[in-house]
Parts: sequence; C-alpha cells; structure tokens
Amino acid sequence: MNKSTIGRFWFNGMFAVISASTFFACDSSSSSVSDPGDGITINPLEVETGSITDNRDGETYRIVTIGEQTWMAENLKYNYSDTDASSYCYKDKDSNCDKYGRLYTWSEDMARNICPSGWHLPDNEDWKTLINSTGGVDYAGRKLKAKSTWNSDGNGSDAYSFTALAAGFRNTSKNYEEQGSYASFWSATRYDYSDVLYWSLNADNKLVIRDAGNRNNAFSIRCIKGSKTFYYSSMRSSSSSAKSSSSAQSSSSVQSSSSAISSSSIRSSSSAISSSSAQSSSSAISSSSVQSSSSATSNSSNYKYDPAKVIHGTITDSRDGQEYKTVTIGNQTWMAENLRYEIPRDAADTVDVFCPQDPDTLALVGCYYTWRAAIKACPNGWVLPSQSNWKTLINQISWTAPWGILETICNTNSLTYNSIQGNDVYGLNITPSGTCNSITKKIIFGGSAEFWTSTALNEFFHGIAVFSFINDNLKTDSYTEHSAFKSVRCLKR
Repeated sequence: MNKSTIGRFWFNGMFAVISASTFFACDSSSSSVSDPGDGITINPLEVETGSITDNRDGETYRIVTIGEQTWMAENLKYNYSDTDASSYCYKDKDSNCDKYGRLYTWSEDMARNICPSGWHLPDNEDWKTLINSTGGVDYAGRKLKAKSTWNSDGNGSDAYSFTALAAGFRNTSKNYEEQGSYASFWSATRYDYSDVLYWSLNADNKLVIRDAGNRNNAFSIRCIKGSKTFYYSSMRSSSSSAKSSSSAQSSSSVQSSSSAISSSSIRSSSSAISSSSAQSSSSAISSSSVQSSSSATSNSSNYKYDPAKVIHGTITDSRDGQEYKTVTIGNQTWMAENLRYEIPRDAADTVDVFCPQDPDTLALVGCYYTWRAAIKACPNGWVLPSQSNWKTLINQISWTAPWGILETICNTNSLTYNSIQGNDVYGLNITPSGTCNSITKKIIFGGSAEFWTSTALNEFFHGIAVFSFINDNLKTDSYTEHSAFKSVRCLKR
C-alpha cells in the first residue's frame, strides 16, 4: 500500500513525517459510553437530532445538537470546485459519495463558501469544544464513530449520533487510501502557507487526533451551524521597536453570517524571508531598569505561580544598543524577547547566525543561530539556558488549563495557526517564530518556537526547548544537530 504523507508531528524536537496508517497504533480495545475517566461533559441522552436541506442542491442532512453546538451528522456531499480546490468521490465512484460524502481539497474560497447558508466550516476551537464535550481526545473517537464502516473491530458506539464514517481520503499523489480505517475532517484553521489543521479518527483506537495536512489532500467535511469570525496568522510584535509591516504581518478574517458565508479572505504569513544584514558590535551590557508590575487579567488561582509576583524590566545590550524586555519569575530572570544580536563572523570559527533584514521581522522573531553561535551569543552577565533551566521555568508556571501551558506564555498577538489566543500573563512573549532553513536561510514561520539550550547530548547533537503550537505542548528534553538554526533566549547568571 502506498502510504502517502498527510501530516506531521513532533518527535524529539523535529518534525517527522507520518502516514495515515501510523497514527497512534495503540489502544485498540473497545470502550463503552460508561468508560471510567472518559471525560464526558455532556450526557449523550441530552443530544437533539433533526435535519436540514441544502438549498444549493436539495441534499438533506441529519443534524445533531451537542451542548451549544449543532453539527451536521453526515459528511458534506456538495459538489464543489474552484480554481484552487476540488472535490472527489472515493475511487471516483458515485456510490461512495452517496454513502460517505465527498472528499475536498482545501482553499481559501472553499473555507468560506463550502457550507450551506447559515453554516460554516468549523475552526480548531469548534472542534476542541466538540471533543472536550464528548470525552476528550483519549475517548471521544469511539463515541463519535459510527456503528459500522470501520475495520478491525474499530466501530464506535455513536453515542452522540455524530456518525463519523471511515471515509478514507485522497492523498497529494491522487491516490485513494484508508477507507474503512480512517476519517479526517478539515478545519478552517490554517497551520502555515501549505498546511491546514484537521481532526482524524482511526479504526485502531478511540483517540481523536489533531494534525496539520497539506491542503492538496482531499478530506471529509462536517459543517457547524451559526456565525463566526475566523482570524488567520496575525503576525504582530509586542516589541516596542516593532511596527506593522506587510512583509512580517498578514491578517484577515472569514466572516460567516446567519444568511450566508460572507466574502473575505484567509491569508498566511510569508513562509520565506531571505537575506541577512551584517552588523558589527562591541561587548558587554548596560544597566537595566526593573519594575514590578502585573499584566495578568486572569484569576491568579488558576496559576501555579501568581503572575502578580512577576517582576518586569528592560536591559540594553551595549554591543549593539538593542533593548530587551525581561521578566523575573522566582529566582530566574529571562529575556522576554528572542535575541537579535548578530555575532561578528570569524573565518577561523564555525559560528553562524542569520538575522532577517527587515527590521519589523527582526523585532518579531529575532535572529537564528547554530549551536556554536548560540553558546556565545548572550551578553555579558547572561547565559544560554540549559534544559534544566527551562524545566525549572516550566515547573514554576505550570497551569491547570486543559489545553496546555502555551496559552499562559504565548503572545496574544502572535501567529495563530492553531487558534491559540494566549494571554501571556507572565510576559514571556513566546511567539511561533518557527525555524530557519540552514541551507536556504529561509524562515518558516508558525507551528513552533525552538530555542537552543546549553545541554549537549554528544559532540554533534545539542538540546533544544520546543514549543509546539500545533500540539499545544512543549518539550525540554529534545535534541537536534548543532548546525541547525534556532532561536535564543538568554538567562541572567
């Protein structure tokens, strides 16, 4: 079987490629609605069912109301196409469209026009609400899957009458795969220029998996009722020196209304910014001004470390005059911005650094360093933090929120490929600055923030702290080759 790539996941700090058939091949046991610890927040007996008719083609669909959401209980069958997207029947057979619905590639026009009047393509938050309400990512799969069409004893209980069918998909090589084993549903939330977030179910387990897939895959679609505005890849810097720039910022919205899906556009930030600027600098760091303040607006009882105790300040790097915000959390003082210092090049050394030429982009993401550059990049009195330093930070500020720590430390106005609207209550200003290709020197924005640590695995591999915006988690024990380009945050000695 040709297992074409449809998504990516994080493993040891690096994107690894996986196929549909390798998603979490574990936990194949059955589950009933009454599974202990299944996380259900809405009683399946309280769902309401009904039907709607799509006036565009006369197709009638079952619908189900789960909590405050009303979803189609069948896959969309509308025969849609535009200049950038198309729809297909599995194996090009009409009978599969009748049973499983159509499979759609993703485009901006598709995202705003695919659903009937008064309905919209669900975004990542819509899907999260559904999954949380029906058992969470560990259990909802069984409760949402249909009682038939699934292979390997993978049928579900269909407890909520959502009736997710094992419709399979069409991959980027135009091959049809995994009918009977796999269901995948597009969201309206972009991950980067070419990839979009989607949610999937597998015959092998009762999980619901969120991932990012190339828009040229053809997946199923479920529509959700109501109006909603979707925001895509808003790129802004919290740095006082940063300004809005067309090269570093792109934001717009898709507006749905009760009468139709209105016109607007979805855009993603540039995925490639090339060229660098050379700067020569001296050394040392100037005095810092420190003040205690709190930007926290959330209930402090939700946080392990009270945001009101954070001390905010600034420092100026006398080597190049760059000013940085700082935060003191417990016994640690961190730079609250990515380092922007361009190390003078030494022909006898192997250090390398890439700094975006555009000043607004530089203020937003900082420079990207190889490990040998990163280890000597911090100003006098500051150091490259170890993996242990990162763990100390994370242990201090761990939050009880169900969707992870990123919502407490990412910048509210950062790239939002995963619909994470962080409150950044600690002022750490973690933005998904992505990574820089070590060969092309092109920046790939979004999806993650990756920082070098001083920890070495061996001569060639060194530690990184990875904040994954697609999985809402972070890893402080990952490693990658020292020649890779990553961001740097400095820690005060």
